Amino acid sequence: MRAYQFLTALLIYSFLYGASLAQDADVTPEAAAVDMCASLLEFLEKDDYTRVGKVLVYLDPVLNSIDKVCGTDLATEFETGVQNRDARAVRESIRKVLFCDMLIIFNTIEKEGETRSRRRLRAWLKVAYSDYLLMSAGKARKIQFEDDRVIKKTFRRAYAAVTQESPFADAPAQSDIPAFAEYASHIAERCLKLFPELAAVAGEDASQEKGE
Repeated sequence: MRAYQFLTALLIYSFLYGASLAQDADVTPEAAAVDMCASLLEFLEKDDYTRVGKVLVYLDPVLNSIDKVCGTDLATEFETGVQNRDARAVRESIRKVLFCDMLIIFNTIEKEGETRSRRRLRAWLKVAYSDYLLMSAGKARKIQFEDDRVIKKTFRRAYAAVTQESPFADAPAQSDIPAFAEYASHIAERCLKLFPELAAVAGEDASQEKGE
């Protein structure tokens, strides 16, 4: 299977991840960043920097938000990487986008998890998990296998912590936010172990809220 086909299959799998995740198939605005990053990686595999540049135009609002939240000018990083046709640098910038997106989702859930519906929490967590899968594609192997396994297991625990059953389908979830926050922290720490370059965007200020 070619690399870009694998990336497409990866995203499809992530939205069907686990029986409980598959119950909610909402398409949400939050998915935009991970979808565009998947396109970037697809065109990067084809060495098509013209299309990479075109996708970056649409990613610009996301990059501006990340700059405000994480204090990292990823737009300039991308521009330099594309101009130099430096695939490694562009991939690292893509990982930073995905990591920031994941952190933003985690922080939003910590703030709003007790008042949001299970449907919304499921949608957010599916995107966060998609961020991780795309971030780790082709990297979390061999020596890093244990970290990858633990991260996926911790995602399942985080999901369970914030989507406990409620008597009403659209009622706010009965969430264990402190437990979720601990799981989210463990996921972030493991990601930093897999990808040390992410430390540049792992500041304390990644607390921008995602709205409905």
